[in-house]
Amino acid sequence: MGRPSDDVRIVNIQTRKDGRKKPYIARWFVNDVEFNKGFVHKTVADRHVTDIEVAVRKGERFSSSSGLPVSWNADKTPSIADWCFRYLEQDRRAYSAKSRNNLGDDLVPLILRSMPSRTPQLPDEHVRSILDWLGGARDLSAPARAWLDRWSPSIGDLGRVELSRILDLVKLRVDGVTPLATSSLRNRIGHIKQVMNSAVDQGVIEPLDWPPASRGAKKKSQWKTTNRPRLVVTPNELKRVIDHSANKHPRSFRYRAMSSVMAFAGLRPGEVLGLRVGDLDLPEEGWGTIWVDEARVDLPTRWSVEGDALFDKPKTENSIRDVPVPPVLVKELQSWLQRSGIEVGRVFGGLGEGNWSENLAAACKKAGVRHMSRYDLRRAYRSEERRVGKE
Repeated sequence: MGRPSDDVRIVNIQTRKDGRKKPYIARWFVNDVEFNKGFVHKTVADRHVTDIEVAVRKGERFSSSSGLPVSWNADKTPSIADWCFRYLEQDRRAYSAKSRNNLGDDLVPLILRSMPSRTPQLPDEHVRSILDWLGGARDLSAPARAWLDRWSPSIGDLGRVELSRILDLVKLRVDGVTPLATSSLRNRIGHIKQVMNSAVDQGVIEPLDWPPASRGAKKKSQWKTTNRPRLVVTPNELKRVIDHSANKHPRSFRYRAMSSVMAFAGLRPGEVLGLRVGDLDLPEEGWGTIWVDEARVDLPTRWSVEGDALFDKPKTENSIRDVPVPPVLVKELQSWLQRSGIEVGRVFGGLGEGNWSENLAAACKKAGVRHMSRYDLRRAYRSEERRVGKE
């Protein structure tokens, strides 16, 4: 016979603004015994209550001493790995799918590089297991669980020296040598501090003594050159590539139109796929406009939850914009709409990218132009935009 479920009853959060450092009080009862906990922020208190409700629905056992689920191991400060999982699990629905994916990508390096220097390397298959676990897709594999239990340090043991060591390591790419790009580095450090400071807000650990951020502009001598110079094609080369994008396959005309939008309007790939017919203003003569306010989101299933939108907001707030469309692109889009018969909805059918990159690579080869990525098309647009602006 199974163990009977604990009787857990949650009382609404109380606010006591009488000079307390933690004015938001979460109250709940376990088997008629009252428990409470104070929080600095109401959103964190709400999250704590939600976590308890989730544990009740899962039928978890509650501790008679702490009033919390036994699985939380309330008497022990969680490891960095377990805290990252708890943070993502409790906030999964609060973020867009794209944001969840970005968080997970930045927290895996935190987990792996916070280990002591003597830690044995984890095979790639178990690293993937950690990714799946963080995303909520499946439980940890037994070897990955044992590895984390043995080596992942407690977040309560983090001092300034250890934080400095970890932050230096997470600034590097997977090879452990090459520095991250500036924007990627800023996002990663921001995500790590966000997750670790949440443990402070929830009273799990004392405030962290973060090492001071470096200040001042980067000197020109510190700029690093890339191994591969950025390719900017000439207008004639660009026209040849676009012309060679269409071939005997019907879908190639779709790829040609999509590449044209990137080259002549500077949209990102997801923004191209998110275009609707109603977003286009294509006059018979002269310039038109494209309204950009959505982008397609394609992510690993581990980061998807029920209710996620296939199309979401663009990358940033400033990405919602009106884009002038030159006559050459107006004609290209008119030709595509006529050929496809699309009159409403997504300009490119709401489909995924398919073989878009392969089509572009083949077109470059036929046109006698060295290989371009889709973002090289976008860079060509930006370079032309800057050139025209200087004239």
